[in-house]
Amino acid sequence: MALVQGNLDAQQRGIVGVGYMVGLQKEKFRDGSTADNLKLIMGMPFRYAALHICYDSPKMKPVISVLQVVANLQTKVRFRAHFGTHMECQYELMAFGISQNIFPIDNAGSLQTERYQQHMEQRKANERRQQKIIAQSGAIPYPCSADVLFGKGKAYNDFPGNHLLYQYIDRYKEQYRDSKLKDEKTIIAETVLMMVKESGGRFLKRADDDMKGWVKVPDIAARKKISHTFRTRIR
Repeated sequence: MALVQGNLDAQQRGIVGVGYMVGLQKEKFRDGSTADNLKLIMGMPFRYAALHICYDSPKMKPVISVLQVVANLQTKVRFRAHFGTHMECQYELMAFGISQNIFPIDNAGSLQTERYQQHMEQRKANERRQQKIIAQSGAIPYPCSADVLFGKGKAYNDFPGNHLLYQYIDRYKEQYRDSKLKDEKTIIAETVLMMVKESGGRFLKRADDDMKGWVKVPDIAARKKISHTFRTRIR
């Protein structure tokens, strides 16, 4: 969970979730636990691009149908339900690009973590190689929680460092609004800039090339962002 929350790409593009309920015992469906589990999945602090629910009990169909309607009406999540055996559901998932290599359950319903672990090790190795290339280019692989990120959208606005910037700005919002001279506003913006730096933060933007990573922006660009944020929050 922490890895997903800290990954800006995942928050921007959304993740694909799989609720796998094939093979659960029938008594699990008598006390409302299935609906609770599905609500828990939907309530995770992630941005879902798609959600797949796999099940094999006819008793779940009414619950799945209601959730599918709610998901389509109230969210932008692409909701897909798959009914059948382990093999049938996993073949349907493969049609959506979810490979069996990253799925910890085989066609017979047995837990198989070996190939999943191998996939994750290979992915980590690829990420380490990518980070090495990024570091050699002088870019910053990942922002820290105190950094302020340049960009538009909810993923940027909700980043912890950006939230911290908003708190600093709110402290000086009235003073900035009442300042008549441009130099006074510049001094306030510079004060906020120094507060971010003293908290261990940097002002970062995406690298200009096709490489993944972040680069620091000049102080003049950081002050412009601070001033723009002041004006936005004063409106």
